[in-house]
Amino acid sequence: MARWSLLGWIHGRAVATLASDSAAAAPRVTDAATAPEVTDAAVAAVSPRRLKIAVDAQCLQTARTGVRTYVDELLKRFAAPGVPHKIVMLSGPKRLPSSVRPFRIINQAVYFWWLHVWLPLRLWVGRYDVLFSPEYLTPMRAPAARVVTFHDTLFLRRPKDYNRLWLRLFHRVTLPAIRRAAAVITPSHHAAEDVAEYAGIEPRRIHAVPLGGPSDGQLIQVDAARAAETLVRYDVRSGHYLLHVGVLERRKNLVTLVRAFALWRQQGAPDDFKLVLVGQPGPRPDLDASRSIRQAISDLALERHVTLTGHVSSEERNALYTHAALVAIPSTFEGFGIPVLEAFAARVPVVVARATSLPEVAGDAALFFDPTRPEELAACFARLTGDAGMRATLIERGQARVADFTWERTAAETMRVFEQVARA
Repeated sequence: MARWSLLGWIHGRAVATLASDSAAAAPRVTDAATAPEVTDAAVAAVSPRRLKIAVDAQCLQTARTGVRTYVDELLKRFAAPGVPHKIVMLSGPKRLPSSVRPFRIINQAVYFWWLHVWLPLRLWVGRYDVLFSPEYLTPMRAPAARVVTFHDTLFLRRPKDYNRLWLRLFHRVTLPAIRRAAAVITPSHHAAEDVAEYAGIEPRRIHAVPLGGPSDGQLIQVDAARAAETLVRYDVRSGHYLLHVGVLERRKNLVTLVRAFALWRQQGAPDDFKLVLVGQPGPRPDLDASRSIRQAISDLALERHVTLTGHVSSEERNALYTHAALVAIPSTFEGFGIPVLEAFAARVPVVVARATSLPEVAGDAALFFDPTRPEELAACFARLTGDAGMRATLIERGQARVADFTWERTAAETMRVFEQVARA
């Protein structure tokens, strides 16, 4: 009986979702001409008719970090009035609470059926021109041109860090589906090279579209009173803490950051300086580094000097950014690196790992180090906290660089990819 009830629920959700397609209100797509590099004439020449573009927005039910920012920011621009295209968000069935393991299995099974069966049917019924899949997963076959965003290739380069069953499904289902897509978008040129090498995607179908920074290249502004409350809440003083913002995953290399902080303290750092780690645990046990981070803090007797905040609001995050002495980004692997731009916009100097896409994003506006050598990172801490001239230079360069990364540009270039595949 329970099995038939579950099947009935799945069928009911899918039918209801399909039936709602024709009645759904569709926000208009932002005009690519709002970006400097795309004019009205160019848009008209590339796409002489109005396109109907579907977005698989299922990730909005689960993502809380970079992917969520990516989708949210694009949808804001795509929903602007007065443009020739329109977009429809197709979010699929609602997910059951993921805190219960059987529910997680049900969620995956339902989404798999929706992605590969019901979504293609909706595309056919709705007569869509393009399907945009902003987080890897896309149907095996679809009656619309597919554009997939491939954020990074860590699970292909370091498969030992991932669940074997998940990897098996990725290689047998997801990767073949991506290879059939009309175009693949990556957030950086480094990621584009990786996707070509490790995923076997033809380079001619890969488009490197840089992401935007906070407030579309504008500097972060915070309310002084609210910022003071945030500093009190996390027991830190303005200008007397080092900051990292990001999910506590293994690839973030935060154990190295903790060890570098301990070395700096041993070398004579001011005793009142703290290390603040902002972010929730990794999304899955095979990715989460929370336990090893806490163990390193304990082994190095840093319990009073390291703060783990967990997930914070955007207001709290901005307050912590703007009052930090510096921001440290020791990741061994990043598809892009939004926190680099966030730190630039907060007018805070940044130390960045010399790894993957991070140098591409940071340019000449950061201090670099080898992410495998905590002693190099500790030396960066000493140099930036003790050299006012270097701090001022990096802050000035960061303010100039963040202005080059806007979500308007990201949306315009993404829309241009949609138009290219629809025309083809």
